[in-house]
Amino acid sequence: MKRVWLFIAVVSFLTSACTPTSPGENPETGAFSVKVTSISGIALEGAAIEGGVDWESFSVKTDPLGKAILPAYASLQGAVIHLDNYFPVLVTLKRPYTYSLMPTPRRLRPLGGISGEAVRFETGLLTTVGYSGAYHLYAFDTAGVAEIATTQLSSKAIKQTRMVADTLWLATHDDGLYAYSLADPYNPQMIQHLDIPGNCAVFALNGNIVAVGDFGGQDSVRVFSFHDDGSFQELARFGDSYVVSLEFLGDYLVVGNYIDSHPTIYDLSNPTNPVLRYNDTEPDYWYGVLIGTQLVLNPRARNSDHKRIDLTNPASPQIAGIFPADSELISFPDATMAVGRYNLVGSAVTVLQGNFSIGYATTAVVSGESIRLSNDFGGCAPPYFIIGNRLWILEDR
Repeated sequence: MKRVWLFIAVVSFLTSACTPTSPGENPETGAFSVKVTSISGIALEGAAIEGGVDWESFSVKTDPLGKAILPAYASLQGAVIHLDNYFPVLVTLKRPYTYSLMPTPRRLRPLGGISGEAVRFETGLLTTVGYSGAYHLYAFDTAGVAEIATTQLSSKAIKQTRMVADTLWLATHDDGLYAYSLADPYNPQMIQHLDIPGNCAVFALNGNIVAVGDFGGQDSVRVFSFHDDGSFQELARFGDSYVVSLEFLGDYLVVGNYIDSHPTIYDLSNPTNPVLRYNDTEPDYWYGVLIGTQLVLNPRARNSDHKRIDLTNPASPQIAGIFPADSELISFPDATMAVGRYNLVGSAVTVLQGNFSIGYATTAVVSGESIRLSNDFGGCAPPYFIIGNRLWILEDR
């Protein structure tokens, strides 16, 4: 009887030693195979599987069979699996190493490459300006996009752009503000240069009054009056925080930052004597996006609710409610649509549907590799979106 049990034990040991732990594992290196499919079981090519930290980080893509080989150290680690127009998932990599992705309700289809960020969408025409000051004019439709004109505007780094009627305003790093007429979009003409000293990272216009902000501490906001000949006069300077946005609501200036998501609001009805009207702190929120008179605050904690502040009366902001969203919200093209960055994949750009009452849910997503090395979101005019230096069209599946 002892010999029988000894024989069984030896056979069991040899069987376990000679057979890979899992059909997709390499017994020598410990590398293992992961398979990604749609919820209907169709293999998904190009799905990214990413996780780990520093020298034990990993990032692989699935082949036409939906398979990818991961290193041994990735086993039992957390990973994000994502693919354009599928909802990303957070998983723990363990047997049987098979995962499925759910398609988004709608999809974004690429039309072609785009350089720069949008400054104006017109019927069939798109105007963009790049960080280096390059100006581009594109023709586009549902079939594709083609560049039809280009020129160089300012040679300085462009920090922000604004369109006022047919005038394009550019803020530079250290060369003030420029104004170009786009009455003829094929041939932009410089009409003004405000040689404001220092960093003009962000700016806002109110008639012949311009407010500029930078990343400094003391006196981080400056206010100037200017004339058509390019002359200007400093009227005031104030503030003591890192400024990321400036917007005028009538004679009120709304100042935003990343530190504690004020808003800080100043009455500039007399621009030589700014009066602080509101200065509240929101430590649970990251920064705000202004849509009309509504300021939407993004939460610092993932999956927390967003907050809306009503600035109809800028001197007396009112909390208007909270609402859910599965993304950090960065733009609101219209009353029922938003653009964001997905909570599980910070580089993924999402198009969301909803409103302030029910919240916003992702309807399409772009999470491919290209958006990590370029501007993630460059503007939109639904159904067209600039994401990762490409023009996309939102459409039904």
